Amino acid sequence: MNDAWPGNPPQSPFFGRRQHTMKSIGDKSFLLRAHSSAPAAVIVCAALILPLFAGCHRSSEGPATPDVSTASETAATAANTPSAGVPVAENDDNTAEEVQEEDNATENDDSSKSAESASSRPVTSTAWQAAERASDKNLNPLADGWESEAASEERHRLLKRFVTAWQVPGAAPAGRLKLTVSDAFECTALRPGDLSEVYRDAAAVVRKPAGDEGSPAEPAAAEYHGAAGLTAAVDELLAPFRGAASLRAHLKTVDVQLAESQVTTRHVLHLVAFFADKTIEQHAIWECRWRETAGRKPQIDSIRLLDFSEVEGYGRGGTWLSDYSAAIIGDVPAYREQLSYGTNHWMARLETRLGIDFYGHQGLALGDVNGDDLDDVYVCQPGGLPNRLFVRQRDGTVVDQSAAAGVDFLDATSSALLIDVDNDGDQDLVLAVLAEVTVLLNDGTGKFTRAAELPRGTTSGVYSLCAADYDSDGDLDVYVCRYIGRGGQLDVAESAASEASFIDANMGLPNVLLRNEGGGRFVDVTQEVGLDHNNRRVSFAAIWEDFDLDGDPDLYVANDFGRNNLYRNHQGKFVDEADAVGVEDMAAGMGVTCGDYDRDGDMDIYVANMFSAAGSRIASQSKFKQNDSAVTRSRFERFARGNSLYENLLSPSDSAALRFRDVSEAAAVTRARWAWSTLFVDFNNDGWEDLFVTNGMVTNKNSDDL
Repeated sequence: MNDAWPGNPPQSPFFGRRQHTMKSIGDKSFLLRAHSSAPAAVIVCAALILPLFAGCHRSSEGPATPDVSTASETAATAANTPSAGVPVAENDDNTAEEVQEEDNATENDDSSKSAESASSRPVTSTAWQAAERASDKNLNPLADGWESEAASEERHRLLKRFVTAWQVPGAAPAGRLKLTVSDAFECTALRPGDLSEVYRDAAAVVRKPAGDEGSPAEPAAAEYHGAAGLTAAVDELLAPFRGAASLRAHLKTVDVQLAESQVTTRHVLHLVAFFADKTIEQHAIWECRWRETAGRKPQIDSIRLLDFSEVEGYGRGGTWLSDYSAAIIGDVPAYREQLSYGTNHWMARLETRLGIDFYGHQGLALGDVNGDDLDDVYVCQPGGLPNRLFVRQRDGTVVDQSAAAGVDFLDATSSALLIDVDNDGDQDLVLAVLAEVTVLLNDGTGKFTRAAELPRGTTSGVYSLCAADYDSDGDLDVYVCRYIGRGGQLDVAESAASEASFIDANMGLPNVLLRNEGGGRFVDVTQEVGLDHNNRRVSFAAIWEDFDLDGDPDLYVANDFGRNNLYRNHQGKFVDEADAVGVEDMAAGMGVTCGDYDRDGDMDIYVANMFSAAGSRIASQSKFKQNDSAVTRSRFERFARGNSLYENLLSPSDSAALRFRDVSEAAAVTRARWAWSTLFVDFNNDGWEDLFVTNGMVTNKNSDDL
């Protein structure tokens, strides 16, 4: 038993006293800045939000000079076999394939993972050795005939070693970091010389090629030739970073095409540098062509710039936001004893049956619980850890009132709402705990009493909640999003062999609409109002919004592994019109936000999905699912594309003719990595809605779990 909790232990409505803990998911977030001059957004990495790269090498000498050699200089170098590793999936900045490459970065280029000496491995049992051999085979793309992935991995490794060498300011890259170019090598400018400002305010300047929103209208002519030319092109690319305290380079390979004696790859390059008073980041897409010569390593023939943008951000320490957690909550014991620990810590100390999990699917709610006009925070926690209510003080700090308010439940809690359930003027609490939805009424001072527990058979397995007065009767009703069970995405994977589908799943728990009957009482009216149609999908999030401007709230539901729903409200009855109006968004829906990003008077939709470089590469190959239809193959490609932005095309003169248009790629908002949730918010108070996206996946100290 954990004795960290003094006094009376936190309560549980079902299990009594338990052990205690915390979770965390780490990754970079994105801010997508809206521009008044065009519909496109600019991706601004969390480099401008929080100083994430403090551990990078520091020097005032600027980035390293690229180390380049021609094919003739390396003609005597023997070719190696393609690397045996293959990416299985990508989620955050440190993807499985890149972690694998980092682990092998100290090896010579003429060594392959498949040639690893058996004598260097520890002695193991025969069964373990057999399992290890089977695992190695599964990770070898050539074992399944995937020449494209083997080619992609090898070229990614060569190019990544080249660009990551720039992270060591002033130091000459080691010989193993050379990039071998052919004698006929040529490339376009890697940083266009005609950059012009497309946006400027006190916090940031955005530059793109003149007369363009990032992508050259016509392929640029090659300006640089040979190894010396590539060195000059990279010097120009890195010129803005001279004098930086640190530089970080990140590369993703998103496409590979094989042809006789030639391989063409496409890469997304992200560079970010920190200065004392600013941050500069660049986003680019390169198309590289590689020459194949028997018995020799790949030689790069050309690099063509397809897309480029540069953001210069200003702020204290070069960032827009600062972490004030310690100043606001650092003196609260719950912060030191519970919230400062991560998933690994608590999973090693709590039993799984209590509801602890490594996903970290726990939300929070903001609201004024005690009527002092200051927003307080309710933090949901995994099973075995007490939920927390932090009440804000006038000086900006918070006080932990969880136990005093009667809301320190130990049951796994995925979602919470602070809303006025009984119309008495204060904020009540609705919780999605492990087995049910619980309603607690506020006495006006921040003390809560349980008023209702909804039937477990209809409200278990809840992931999120959202509220609106759908029937216009003057009180708030609650829509309950359910997934597939406690295992979440793992349950979907386990069900794939039967009825589940990764692109059109229909085996989830049915979502529920709870109508407010007053006094904290709710009834299930899902079937009565028509929300039982298309209601077996695996839902993560939903949002109420009046999309057709007819005066009542419609409902959009983001579903994982498949189609989303848009239920139009017709005087309290709902019809799923997602397909008809163009917003099914058949992907990995995990979050949704609405805002009038184009300021035309109606609400647009942005859905958080998953961008996967590996998925983009593999799903586009002719041998991928070659026995399936072209429609199915295109759906898998779409699944890997990333986030979606839908422009509302509603005509003010005809609200019945609701229609949306997918503007995701034109607005440059797809590539937000493995996105969990998102929010339209005007960060810089210029009247235009920006986008903030949280993303990532649970990782461990050992990358083998990926």
